[in-house]
Amino acid sequence: MHRPGLAVALLLALAGCPGEPAAPATGTATPAAADPEALRALKAAPPPESDLPPMDEGRWPLACGGTLILEPGGQLMLLTHLGLRPLEGEAVGLPAIAADGRRFAWSRAPKLRPETEIAALACEEGRWGQPRSLVAGPGSPDRPAISPDGAWVIWCSGASGIASLWAAPFEGGQPRQLTNAGLDQAGAAPGQPPAGFVAPPHQAAPQVAALDGGRYRATWTAPDGEHAVELP
Repeated sequence: MHRPGLAVALLLALAGCPGEPAAPATGTATPAAADPEALRALKAAPPPESDLPPMDEGRWPLACGGTLILEPGGQLMLLTHLGLRPLEGEAVGLPAIAADGRRFAWSRAPKLRPETEIAALACEEGRWGQPRSLVAGPGSPDRPAISPDGAWVIWCSGASGIASLWAAPFEGGQPRQLTNAGLDQAGAAPGQPPAGFVAPPHQAAPQVAALDGGRYRATWTAPDGEHAVELP
């Protein structure tokens, strides 16, 4: 999956989040069809113009007897006692899983749609339900993170016209912009971010920690250093 370079990623404002994925082209070969040795070499040394590693893979144990499986080609699957269930769309990056393994969220590129979306799935009463879209639309949301208790999901998006961190309750609700709210790219010098711009995460998703009083703090690394913000 092709992604903008670091120099472009710092500007961000015109297109969205660094690493904003392009829609998969119909009929093109996926990384899963490539030679395994070539895939490992590419994963170990991604192209210098790539802001995110071109592919990820892994297996994660979940609650309710489930296992989450991500294949190199971007296919995310849920394995339960009922069998292997492919989850719709191509996964973009790694999933975000709550500490108890009962909730997770991920960025996916649905077929025939130009933008990614953040999807969520939960285990309720011992059974895994159906995935739902937590946020979709302009901005190509990606790099989701989840609070340890699974109550909040955070992601990176250019929905406001400037790449920023956003958050929403896992159960759904109006997304809230955590960084760069109110900034206007129109007032910035050509090729420069606006004054007060807080760069979003570079390559990895933010980390979310619980604070006293039911609050949370997200921390992340950007090309200009470390950043943190508390959830509303």
